[in-house]
Amino acid sequence: MRKIPKKNYIIAIIFVTLTLLATYILANTYLDVKEVEDKEYMNFLSQIMPEELDNFIVESHDGMIYMTDNNSLYIDKVVKKVIVSNDYVKDTVYIDLSLVDDNFYNTLSSKYNISREKLKGNNLVIIKNQKIVKVINLNEENVKRLKKIIKNFYEE
Repeated sequence: MRKIPKKNYIIAIIFVTLTLLATYILANTYLDVKEVEDKEYMNFLSQIMPEELDNFIVESHDGMIYMTDNNSLYIDKVVKKVIVSNDYVKDTVYIDLSLVDDNFYNTLSSKYNISREKLKGNNLVIIKNQKIVKVINLNEENVKRLKKIIKNFYEE
């Protein structure tokens, strides 16, 4: 039987150690980047809590509320591009729909006379003179016309 040289064992141990070390470093780097992405999500807009919605509407007179469930990065990116490029950031806030319950939808629907079906998913709510004048259900089709829709309401 042939004897395996000790240097082969040493080389194998070095390769295993380097592989484990590289895997550990790359995994930590990935987790750090992922954490930064999660923290930076929608950081260009001010977030309001669902219970602060009435105060925002009363105080802002005119503005927009982006209601997002954080499930569609494509829609979020398009909305961000439209809002930032047209300087609507100061007039826009967002509500994270993962923080709301059915009571929020019921209250919003009854108080502002909005169909509950319109409030499902990603929406952009346009407010004029302390009244909700338009709820835009955002999907991949109509998000492309978002700039035009917003501009129409701001020019009125």
